[in-house]
Amino acid sequence: MTTIGLLVALLACSGDDDGGAIGPGPEPEPTGDTAPTGPTGDTAPVDDTLRLGPGDGTTAARTFSVGALSGLAGGDLRLDLGGLGADARGRAMLPGDVSELVLLELSTDGLDEAVALLAGRGPAPSDAVEWWSAAPTGTSVVLSAFEARGAPFVPDAYFTVDNPRSWLLMLRDEEGGVLHAASLAPDTAAGLLVNLDDGLSAESFTPGGGAPVSVVVGSAPAVDWSGAVDLYGAAVDPELADTLELFLVTPGAVVDPEAPLAGAEAVYRREVAGDTEAELSFLRADDQSIFGGFPADRDAWIALTCTVCASRAPLVLVPVQAEEAR
Repeated sequence: MTTIGLLVALLACSGDDDGGAIGPGPEPEPTGDTAPTGPTGDTAPVDDTLRLGPGDGTTAARTFSVGALSGLAGGDLRLDLGGLGADARGRAMLPGDVSELVLLELSTDGLDEAVALLAGRGPAPSDAVEWWSAAPTGTSVVLSAFEARGAPFVPDAYFTVDNPRSWLLMLRDEEGGVLHAASLAPDTAAGLLVNLDDGLSAESFTPGGGAPVSVVVGSAPAVDWSGAVDLYGAAVDPELADTLELFLVTPGAVVDPEAPLAGAEAVYRREVAGDTEAELSFLRADDQSIFGGFPADRDAWIALTCTVCASRAPLVLVPVQAEEAR
């Protein structure tokens, strides 16, 4: 055999069973020292998201019964507030306390649902066919002064017996709360003057307890409200929960659910309409300072607010208990 033939034979014999070329050997099997480690009790990521659900935060009970008014069908009614001396809860008020009148244009069967909302989170523009509003001039306002999205209210086109609509009138204060409410119906036998007097409507509001949630002092976790319910036990609509607020008060301070920010030493906010989760570290105060974590020397509260709802109270109001890390 020639030298070349011997070399070819040796190379052929040195291949593996599959006839593959010479290459690096197989990788060594992982051992206890070299094998990759999976999550353990010490290394697994910790989800510190603050999740709000039923049972978290302040509760409340509200009732609201509305009056019934009528005015000349097609007429430019004058709504007179001069006879008002008490709100729906019987508290003293002046006609000047009414900062806005809202006329909800509703479907024919939508009145009951809107009234039911008065006993909860309060009606919002999305609950109505149209949301007409006007500011009183002195102690009265006429229907033609109401506007919606820049368009004026036309009484002889809208407020008629032939128009398949129902109407709910709300008198609101500067905080957005409802001082009085009544249905308003067109009537061919009624007059142009509509007097709004004491006893027009009746309301009660009773705040309940407030179960706190716990966090670590100095932390600023994410908060998730996808499973939250409002003060009245109803599910929170993410589109209506448009503002997330966190505020600090002196320890032991009493927080009024209808004026929660009164007495707050610091308030941090973020717009969250359509969301169900946000990082608290993204909240900012009016001076643009960011929330740096829950302090040990102040009481903290979290609120989800609907700024367009006819109510003074936020949708969700939760006290926070900050504890030292263990």
